Amino acid sequence: TYQRLRGQNLCAVGFDEADTVNKRDAEQAMNMALARLRSGKVQQFYATTTPEGHSWAFDTFEKNAKADTRLIKAKSTDNPFLPERKLLQLNYRSGLR
Repeated sequence: TYQRLRGQNLCAVGFDEADTVNKRDAEQAMNMALARLRSGKVQQFYATTTPEGHSWAFDTFEKNAKADTRLIKAKSTDNPFLPERKLLQLNYRSGLR
């Protein structure tokens, strides 16, 4: 839970599968994380997720983006480090044979 961030001094925070929780929880978690970014020369917050979910990432990083935020869209096939076997598994599961 994001409450574990309380009291931390961080230079970077990353959320994985951010849209798997409801928007209110995601917003509270982000606010908690941003308040803890107070260490190092450069502070960074990032989130990764899939398009399915509660659309918090889209609302935060595209629809209501601030000057210091951006949304980077990428497909699994864009990852040069993902083994071809894994791509084949993902395509099979999603019906993209």
